[in-house]
Amino acid sequence: MHNCKRLISLLIAVLGALGLNCVAIAAESYVTVTIPSLAVTINDVDVDYQRARYPFITYQDTTYFPMTYDLCSFLGVDTAWTEQDGLYVAASEYATYNLPWFSRGDNAAGSFVAQVVSFPVYVNGKFIDNSREEYPLLLFRNITYFPLIQRWAKEEFSWEISRDDGLEITKQSVSYFYLLNSDDEGIDIFRRVNSSSQIKYPDKSVGYGNLREMLWYARFNFADESIDLLADMPNSIPQPIPYSAVRLRGNELYYQGAVIWDISDLVELNAQSSDNSGRVYPLSIYSSSIDFDGGYLLEVLVYYANYIPAPYTPYLYYHFVVFDGQPVRHIPMDGKESVLGIHPIPGGIYVSTLWYERQTQSYSISRNLLWFFTPGGERVCINDLHQDFKGIKFLGMSGDTVYLKCQWDPASQVREKRVALINDGYYSMSTDFKLTKLHPYIATQGEACSPDGIIYALPIWCTGIMNLSRGTYIDLSDLPPSIVRE
Repeated sequence: MHNCKRLISLLIAVLGALGLNCVAIAAESYVTVTIPSLAVTINDVDVDYQRARYPFITYQDTTYFPMTYDLCSFLGVDTAWTEQDGLYVAASEYATYNLPWFSRGDNAAGSFVAQVVSFPVYVNGKFIDNSREEYPLLLFRNITYFPLIQRWAKEEFSWEISRDDGLEITKQSVSYFYLLNSDDEGIDIFRRVNSSSQIKYPDKSVGYGNLREMLWYARFNFADESIDLLADMPNSIPQPIPYSAVRLRGNELYYQGAVIWDISDLVELNAQSSDNSGRVYPLSIYSSSIDFDGGYLLEVLVYYANYIPAPYTPYLYYHFVVFDGQPVRHIPMDGKESVLGIHPIPGGIYVSTLWYERQTQSYSISRNLLWFFTPGGERVCINDLHQDFKGIKFLGMSGDTVYLKCQWDPASQVREKRVALINDGYYSMSTDFKLTKLHPYIATQGEACSPDGIIYALPIWCTGIMNLSRGTYIDLSDLPPSIVRE
């Protein structure tokens, strides 16, 4: 058997040296490739690929790109591979800043042998049938190569390809959509035209820059998947959470004349915090209430060490729930979490939260958590039940089924390492908190779930809306680029 393998390898080498296309051997296809002689730049950086271990290659007069982890990260693409699951490739929100160092390889021969990929490949959540590809994916030196054609480069990875002066590959910026709000009938989206766009809420603003709005709003309807352009801000914007009077007296929080919690530890910590002059600033307390069918939730935000300027002022959240007929009860969560929504079901409530921490002036990290509470005092952190997912985002419900986006998302990691493509994705969850995977991970600017359990997503690499449940795409590229209002 060993001698047979050596004979096959020798035959492939001989055919490659003669410049012949190799035929299928042992149910695997082999082809002859060459290394092109053209200047290559990636994101305006010159690339010395001809002596690299994983060079660019040419097959069928088409240039192929080596999908190494470092090169893909530099161009804003995530990759993951296992022998069992195959290769997963997805456009990413982030790109690394430095072109990786290229290890040297022996590229002296005029031609080489590559193998047509036969293992499973998923690109942005879609399975690729490589046997049907005009320009198939190739395996060369154990690295998968993609052809630099519009289908992959532009439509899936948002790469701009220019061949005016050699080969130039640039990560382009896509004018994609943002999810503004969702309800049972559809989602409100907007399209940012430039970085100075601003959305004006009744009492606050999102974005920075001048007051001239360079964007437009649209309504996507779940029922028929139609789009209605809106002349102004949609009326479905959530109103500010009602103010709820929580006061601090001594070391205790009071609400409606009764003590609800003792924060002696935080009071003492604040007393030990002072500015350079030795001045101790008082605590700042803000509270709000969120109603749900069967009760309401109190959220209390306490800032301490107030001599530290915003947005770096340290803080803690405290949460309390009131079920009908019961007194106020503290519900322990991480003190860095703010409530995004409350989702009641018979026998309890799901509470979706956002954990947030600022790392530097320009960089912060956040992740989604999901909790379950009952009137009887049961408390479950769904993230703790599924250790593979530090981030679990609530998308919606249909009957007793909950729809989620689950992500590895370790909050201590840098941005480009927060996704585990093979495990991450979209899941349904039953009443016993068991997960069932529905769709692989994709990078988006938001998702929403219709009342009948259809998940819609706004991908970052194209101008449209994806129906993840049915595998269809609603192209919005023909919509007007902007509606300008003074």
